[in-house]
Amino acid sequence: MDLDRLIAACDIPDDMMSTLTLVMDGYSLRDIAELHEREVKAVEREFRNAVSLIVRNNNQAWVNTYTRKRAPDQK
Repeated sequence: MDLDRLIAACDIPDDMMSTLTLVMDGYSLRDIAELHEREVKAVEREFRNAVSLIVRNNNQAWVNTYTRKRAPDQK
């Protein structure tokens, strides 16, 4: 699965999506902070949270796809 599809599968809030899109366009987190007149730490936190959402969603999708469900009598 490509990154765009992973992102689309997540319900990422608009502010996080804006930061994520700018990073994918090549901006640094410092550039984004300056562009939006925000603290670098706030932008870093926003980016980290967006990435965490994507990773969690991808991990759950992987588990749902590749984990076999066992019959109730099997352990």
